[in-house]
Amino acid sequence: MARVWVLPSLLFVVGCATPPPLPASAPIERGTAAWGDCRKGEGLPMADGRVLRGDNGFAEYLPENDTSWVRRLQMIESATRKIRVQYFILEPDAYGKALLGALLVKQRAGVQVSLMVDAVGSPALSKPLLGKDYLEELASAGAEVHIFAPLFATLRPRLFGSNHDKLVIVDDCLVLTGGRNVGRRYFDAPSVDPKVYADADILVEGAKLASWANGAYRAEAELARNRRVRPEVANRKSRAPELLAAYATALATAKRHPAWRKDWRPRHAGLIRIFDGESRFHSPQIRDASFATEDLIRGAKRGVVISNPYVVLSADMLDAFRAAAKRGIPITLLTNSPLSTDSLPTQAVFQREWPSLLREIPTLRIFASKGPAKLHAKSMVIDDDVAVVGSYNLDSLSDRINSELFVAVESKPLAREISTHIKRQIRDNTVEYRLVEGRAVGAEQLDAAKEIRRIRWLEDAAQIFRDKL
Repeated sequence: MARVWVLPSLLFVVGCATPPPLPASAPIERGTAAWGDCRKGEGLPMADGRVLRGDNGFAEYLPENDTSWVRRLQMIESATRKIRVQYFILEPDAYGKALLGALLVKQRAGVQVSLMVDAVGSPALSKPLLGKDYLEELASAGAEVHIFAPLFATLRPRLFGSNHDKLVIVDDCLVLTGGRNVGRRYFDAPSVDPKVYADADILVEGAKLASWANGAYRAEAELARNRRVRPEVANRKSRAPELLAAYATALATAKRHPAWRKDWRPRHAGLIRIFDGESRFHSPQIRDASFATEDLIRGAKRGVVISNPYVVLSADMLDAFRAAAKRGIPITLLTNSPLSTDSLPTQAVFQREWPSLLREIPTLRIFASKGPAKLHAKSMVIDDDVAVVGSYNLDSLSDRINSELFVAVESKPLAREISTHIKRQIRDNTVEYRLVEGRAVGAEQLDAAKEIRRIRWLEDAAQIFRDKL
């Protein structure tokens, strides 16, 4: 996630050009979705009975920002019955308004829309003035809209704990999740802004998979700490024209993109499982995302390749890495450097701890991004057989505090695709952190003297809050 340590001020709203008119909303005929029946894949469980125990389905890896945005619009366009959307960060810029506009069009057309945003991650949409007007437009049209755990929703103020899931669920069949929130930083191409996030999503198809995702959505949406957004009683200025205009512009642009095609449904067949980790507000708390990640690493037989932006390993996760290394399993880790990070406290802890990780995990190799793009993808490949993509970071926030979700797919072609992408990033834009005759050689290989000074100043303070990072 993009770390939120101090509540930011209202985000700037990005304007759009005069859009083409949207067609009038017409009721959608109930029945099968516009793209056909929900397919079931033909993947088979692995002979060694690995942790997945999933359901057959189809998957598509989405490493490119603009393609992932196009796929979201195609999913929403295809909906005929139900849409559920859940984001930690939903910014009220051109992308955020376009997404809200798309949901508004569908709700008016008779599709049941549910939306939840996090109060800390999406402050500009959670505030009573300005931002909340956009959510109230959806509520006024009949959508079910929640704000996750406002800071003072109960007598016990919220200090830690967020809804970190990123979910789009369509017609109980299609599920898109991964690392991307909604905003310019996540969907602009690097050619537009070199400092955008380098992220990854995954689109899966399968009724059982959608059922698991719906369960994760409901688990967080039904918490008593949440606030239901009600229709505005006196809507003095409708935000609907603004949202619909943003959507019309985005849709027209998306339809000209090469990724907008008729055969857009996911193509990799395999055994697929969705793992959920509940926020700390649940008691007891389901932590399947943590346990599954540890089990996959601990059970690896040939190799582990990981891309993760925030690495502050819990004791249990460290044990899983050690167990794999003890059996000689090579582990490759791509993560952020002081030049690419968006979280100085997390990076401060990592800079202090990475030499110890290399000493304790002798088969581990660490590669740090040179930037300027900010690594944000949370992906993993086990043995070139199992591919993992989701919102789960290798830190305490994901382990025990925030809600998290990821998809694991047993598919050799998909695993190879993701592994190849991570290794290409390593080859083209990283430095390797190493121990040379016992001496740590890391971030000083980068032209990052200012960033390193800033991080070293934070190291002692960040260590105090290590288990909250």
